[in-house]
Amino acid sequence: MSDFATVCQLLESLSLDPPTHQHSSVANNAAWAESLAEDPSSLPSKYQLTKTLVFKPKSPKSVQEVTLIVVVALDASKIDMTGLAKSNGFKEMRMANEDLLKQSFSGVNKEDVSPFILKSIADTVSVRIFLDEALLAATTPLAFHPSDSSRTIFLNAAEFTQILNSMNVEYKTVSSSVQDTQSKPASKKEAPSASKQQPAQKQDKKVKDATPKSAQEALAEDRQMTIGIEAKKEEDFARWYQQVLTRTDMLDYYDISGCYIIRPWAYRIWQDIQNFFNKHIEELGVENCYFPMFVSGKALEKEKDHVEGFAPEVAWVTKA
Repeated sequence: MSDFATVCQLLESLSLDPPTHQHSSVANNAAWAESLAEDPSSLPSKYQLTKTLVFKPKSPKSVQEVTLIVVVALDASKIDMTGLAKSNGFKEMRMANEDLLKQSFSGVNKEDVSPFILKSIADTVSVRIFLDEALLAATTPLAFHPSDSSRTIFLNAAEFTQILNSMNVEYKTVSSSVQDTQSKPASKKEAPSASKQQPAQKQDKKVKDATPKSAQEALAEDRQMTIGIEAKKEEDFARWYQQVLTRTDMLDYYDISGCYIIRPWAYRIWQDIQNFFNKHIEELGVENCYFPMFVSGKALEKEKDHVEGFAPEVAWVTKA
C-alpha cells in the first residue's frame, strides 16, 4: 500500500472518513508542521504530529532474510532506541536507507513513509512493529501521512488501531518520554499571551538542525531543536556528542550521508590540533606523506561486515 488512492479505499472499507488536508510535499516533520501552520483554519483545533521510523539491525552474513524495525510514535516522543534494541536482542540499529525502503515496501519514497506502508511488506522482509504508548493514549487527533507527504489525515487513537487490525498488523508497545510541546503547531500570526511569556533568559530559542530526517533517529526526530544540550553524556553518549557538535555551530549535516559541513569554529580547532602535533612530530624527524583516499572494490568487499548498511551510499568511480 504505497498510494493515496489505496489508503482511501481502506478507510472507506472501514467506514472511516477522517479529515484530510492537502499541502506542499514535505521532507521532514519540521517542514510538515510549518506547512500545516500556513492554513490552521481548516485543521482540527488541536492535534499531534506522528513519526514513522524504520531501522535495520545489523545481522550476520549467514542471515539472508532482512529484518526491519518500525517504530510509530508521537513526533514529540523520545524513544530510547538503545534500550529497545537491547531488550529485543538487536544491535547496531541503523536507519533504513531509501533503496532498502523501496525494496521492502513496494517502492515507497523515504518522505512518504507512514504506518500505511505496512500492508505492502515484501515476502523477503521480516518486520517488527512497535507503537509508542503515548500515541495510543493520545486524546487529540493524530496527524499521519496517508502514504503521501503532500497530504495529512487526522485519526484518533482508536481509529488508528482499527486500521492496523484490519491490515493484520501485529505490534508491541514501547514506552517513551514526551517533550513539553504544543499539540498544535502555532500559526505564524499567533503570539503567546503575556501571561504565558517567560523572562527572556528562560525562553527556549529554536534553531534548525540540518540533520536529514531519515534519519537517523537515533537521530530520527525533526530538524527543530532547542539551544542547549538535552541528552545526558552518561546515558546516551552518541546523542549527547551529536548535540554538542550541532548546537554549538561546529558541524552541520549535508544531504549526502557521510558528508559533513565543518564550520569555522570546528575547523579552527582542527587546525590547532594539526599545528600542535606537527610541531612535535617534526622535532622527531618524522616526514609527512599522503595516501590515496580511494579504496578498490575488492578491498571494500573484504570489509563488508564493517560497512554493512552503508554499501548503497558508497560513491563508485565508474569513469575516469
